[in-house]
Amino acid sequence: MNAHKIATSKWEIADMTNGNDATASPASLSTMTPAQQAYARRLLLMDISLKWPKLRLEVLTTLKGRDELARQLVETYSLEPETAQHELDVLLKDRKF
Repeated sequence: MNAHKIATSKWEIADMTNGNDATASPASLSTMTPAQQAYARRLLLMDISLKWPKLRLEVLTTLKGRDELARQLVETYSLEPETAQHELDVLLKDRKF
């Protein structure tokens, strides 16, 4: 695979990460190269933006952690804080944001 190709699917990312799940837990992120971590981050942001399309990529990239993301969901979608946190937990599972 061309090293400069941008992955467009989870399967291409898995190929580029030597079969490691790009959506893996923080523990496995430590074994990934910086490029692989960048792809995993991109996939995570795509998952978030697919679920909540009002959250623009420019906003998502400035958020620092799940708490800020949950606050943004409360503000943007008028969710209750507990609901926003639950929705995040379901989507992110054990992935680090």
